Amino acid sequence: MPIDVANLISSNLVSIGLSPAIPASVTSLFNGKIPVIFDIPGLSLTIPPLVMYLNPEDISISRKPDIAMVATATYDVAYYYGTDPTDIAINGHTGLFFHPNTGMVDIFRYMSPAYKFFSLLFEMYRNNGTVQDTNAVVMFWRPITLTYEDRIYKGFFKDFRYSESGETPYGFKYSINFTALGENFS
Repeated sequence: MPIDVANLISSNLVSIGLSPAIPASVTSLFNGKIPVIFDIPGLSLTIPPLVMYLNPEDISISRKPDIAMVATATYDVAYYYGTDPTDIAINGHTGLFFHPNTGMVDIFRYMSPAYKFFSLLFEMYRNNGTVQDTNAVVMFWRPITLTYEDRIYKGFFKDFRYSESGETPYGFKYSINFTALGENFS
């Protein structure tokens, strides 16, 4: 089933308190770039999917075959067990912490849309697909889906790092490592 990117973006904008207005052509919104979409399946009604458009600078996908070499008396035998889990590394930076009323913000950056998007991404990493009750008891876990190009990867966050530097004071640089246990075509 194809993904309706326009509705995902609209729900993201509404979830952080912005107008859900979307340009008529979704491709013009991305300027030829491909969005990365994080989602927890089955919870889209309460937790909208997070669409990272324009922000990732680079994405690398690493697949390694799982091969075992066994030496016998006469020759070597290679056993192929499929592939190890796919590792996906995403590096990028947030948008500028800009607020319509105050301009570039550092002190009140939590009010900017870019910071709110970053907070949503960090919360998704921190919970890593778990749904908890009010007492912080895990009720269930669902794999996080990462959608990129025509593939849907199901897995979990392995690592999430971010930094702030004096060279770019109005934003964060981030690095995400995602381990995909399964992969489908969308």
